[in-house]
Amino acid sequence: VMFGALGAQDRTSMADTQLIDTVNALFALECGSLMQRIKECEPYITADAAEEASRILDMVAEEDAHGAKLVDLLDRLDATPGPRGVQLAAGEIQFNKPHALLPWLIADKKKLITAYERAVQLAASEPIAADVLGQLLTNHKNHLARLEELAGATA
Repeated sequence: VMFGALGAQDRTSMADTQLIDTVNALFALECGSLMQRIKECEPYITADAAEEASRILDMVAEEDAHGAKLVDLLDRLDATPGPRGVQLAAGEIQFNKPHALLPWLIADKKKLITAYERAVQLAASEPIAADVLGQLLTNHKNHLARLEELAGATA
């Protein structure tokens, strides 16, 4: 009888661990996303790119809250945030005009959306986590639509 109870507890803790690992992976993706690096471009934005850059920077400001929401979720799960990631391949993005970065931003956004879709499925049995992750997924989908609209307007 003890083994049956222990087995159920192990499955629960394994599911919790998997959810925590997934939220930590999302946190690393958020912190290392290209949108976070766009802030580095601001001092180099020319007047002809200011409006487009402003629309992108508005999205960056909205996404600044994502990391905090994920850390809050980890706290609710009684977990600690893991290390943050940085995309080293994008080291000199600040010297690009915003429209040149749109394909990269769109690809990066699609990668985040895929990760969030998997996370929402994994969190289905944890309503609070599913709600937070679902809100962030919706936000990313809205931003993808806005980025694709910008890309179409500048093509």
